[in-house]
Amino acid sequence: MSTRRQKISLAVIVDSSQKNTYSILRETTFSALEHFGMPYQIINLNKDSFSIDDLLSCCGIIIPQEHLGDSFSLKNVEDITKAVEEGVGLVNFDIFIKRYPSSLRNIFGLSTSEGYQVNLINSLKIINNKHYITYTREMNDIIYFKRPIEAIKISQIKRDVDILMQYENNYPLLLATSFRKGRAIQFLFSPKVWLKKFLGHACGLDDIFWKSIVWSTKKPFTMKAMPPFVTAKIDDVSGSNSLFGKKENSANLHFRYLDSLNKYGYLPNIALFIDDISDEDGKIIKLKYDNKLADFSPHAFADPKNINEKPIYMKHDGSEFSEEELKRNIAKVDAKFSKWGIKLSKVLTAHFGEIGVNALPFLKERRQVFSIPIMRFGKHYNDPKAWDWDPKPYSNPAYTFDFIPDYPDFFCVVCTYDQVGIDDYTTPHFDFLFSCTPFWNENPYVDVEKAAKRGAEHIKRGLDSLFFGCLLTHEQRIATLSIEEWDKVFSRIDELTSKYDKIFRSYEYIAQYAKNKVKSHIKEASYNSSSKEIKCTLNGETDMPLQLYIFRDKDKGVEYKLETIPAFTGS
Repeated sequence: MSTRRQKISLAVIVDSSQKNTYSILRETTFSALEHFGMPYQIINLNKDSFSIDDLLSCCGIIIPQEHLGDSFSLKNVEDITKAVEEGVGLVNFDIFIKRYPSSLRNIFGLSTSEGYQVNLINSLKIINNKHYITYTREMNDIIYFKRPIEAIKISQIKRDVDILMQYENNYPLLLATSFRKGRAIQFLFSPKVWLKKFLGHACGLDDIFWKSIVWSTKKPFTMKAMPPFVTAKIDDVSGSNSLFGKKENSANLHFRYLDSLNKYGYLPNIALFIDDISDEDGKIIKLKYDNKLADFSPHAFADPKNINEKPIYMKHDGSEFSEEELKRNIAKVDAKFSKWGIKLSKVLTAHFGEIGVNALPFLKERRQVFSIPIMRFGKHYNDPKAWDWDPKPYSNPAYTFDFIPDYPDFFCVVCTYDQVGIDDYTTPHFDFLFSCTPFWNENPYVDVEKAAKRGAEHIKRGLDSLFFGCLLTHEQRIATLSIEEWDKVFSRIDELTSKYDKIFRSYEYIAQYAKNKVKSHIKEASYNSSSKEIKCTLNGETDMPLQLYIFRDKDKGVEYKLETIPAFTGS
């Protein structure tokens, strides 16, 4: 039995001489692999050569670039095919598969170079949710694109392969198969789908992307991605003094909604209008805080007209508070939290996201360094410059782990459901109760099922994209629900997300974890088949333990466990 140490790494094969298709790889591929924490090495056919031994030393081969069939030699493709036969995984995003020699097409039963028709499609549909890659999906779930993309219509498949997705007129779009000792995936819709102008990452297909890689790779395989954390965030919180919370059985009277959240595992972040909180509700805040069932942030002093009338950190007209004004504001905040006997959350949730530059020293002193709104400091909410940056990993303001430009002491952690496609929901889509309650006449009645489906979709999108599941809403909408209706929403969300692993944590914990994840990466990993030992080297620095996914094949699927690595600096 061979004891050769196997690299736990992906071989990503590209060709920089094909400039048009190569230029998009940062957005379509590399940003995703880095966010997923997958170790990889690049083989650039424009300057690199590779051998069968190079491929056999890796656990998976990724072809992310269209028209790469024209760049491979016959020997290259024979080596790729041989590597798959020996157990190395293959994921081919290049839809122009007729340009490849028959040896690679035969893996998927595509034995002829005829019958490949290029079509434009505007959506795709899940037709098989028994496979690992699509298991958490609903049958006939449709993902819509912003604009049509190319897909290849194949007339016949001569091997028994799993067809996981198709276009509406029944031709396949994703093939999964086993071939000798290996597993292989063929995408039949263009990798341009991962560009923002077509769909983009974290917009409804990322689980298909990363699970295709995980399923196909030779195991064990490891990645340093976010664990399946789930949390909740409630904004505009006044407690029993809410203007909308006067009915006898309202879910927000005396923070009753927190009991339901805790019942289903959630440890929410509560953004307070601190002047509105009664002494009685202050006692409940203290109880929840002491039992680690919620954390609390100052949102504003109050805002009965929803115009940011009484902000803490910056004036709503875009001007800064003076140092003296800020000292008074912060002293008032400190006094309130001291009266309740709790500490400020490190998660900064300013009303309208407006945070002045003058406020930053006060926030840093109080360790409020995790910002949820993805806005530049010192900018008004309606100022286009407030949103003028490209946050990592995808330049997607709804899904961001990145340091605030010019202020690296502050880290932005956002996971707020970016809606793409056609459905019955309209903005503000980030609030899962929007259009589900009578608040502001958004709906004639409380629609529990609609609220639950939207909440479940928000959690699924975050987990599918390897960010985290997050339910965000506003207390004004909660106040229109009875406690029974609120509880039913969460009972139903629990049912709708039952296929997902979930680890409930506070927003503060998740934010700190995300920052540490971004500041560290896997330099190299390998597996000794004799000792059953994985050796992994990480670079960067962390101030808390992180976890690595360790995947193994199980029957025709995949299982994983999380291994803890201690905090470290350097390597």
